[in-house]
Amino acid sequence: MNNLIKKIPLYQFARDSVFNFPYWVFCLVGHIPSHIMRNFIYRYVFRMKLGKGVKIYKHLDCYEPSKIVIGDGSIIGNDAFLDGRAGIYIGSNVNFSGWVKVFTRQHDMDDKNFKVVGGPVYIEDRANISSCSIILPDLRIGKGAVVMAGAIVTKSVDDYNIVGGIPAKFVRMRSKELEYDWTKLRAIPFH
Repeated sequence: MNNLIKKIPLYQFARDSVFNFPYWVFCLVGHIPSHIMRNFIYRYVFRMKLGKGVKIYKHLDCYEPSKIVIGDGSIIGNDAFLDGRAGIYIGSNVNFSGWVKVFTRQHDMDDKNFKVVGGPVYIEDRANISSCSIILPDLRIGKGAVVMAGAIVTKSVDDYNIVGGIPAKFVRMRSKELEYDWTKLRAIPFH
């Protein structure tokens, strides 16, 4: 058992702590009880590209926030995870429910060196990503598409398709007559 526990040299601990400091700060920002204040910090400190009227709820976690673009009136629910390493592009009036995870990188299980593969994720206008959904790298969620709760999306989803399951499969079409605009939705200042 003692062989499994290695002592980390102090210099390595200090180096790793300094290297990870921005990530620690980002995690702390998610606990600020005002999404107006959080959005200000995400936009001006972490360089996320946020459109007009974007609402990001508590406990957002992400990699490389400067590579994440969120369009006007979109809502990111509580406890979301956004892996911005290859870029995430979220359109306008998109709704993410709580606990959604979007990945842009993963390992190739069949590669002898277990290399990292992936690509950007595009989520088009008025898409709805329901609670506990997982979106894997290098795909597109079409305009007005719906990902049902708990689904794992492994392939692109066409416009106005509703998908669900593991892996996500077509369930039915959604109405194409969507007119909602959340850019003017009044925010509750503290939540």
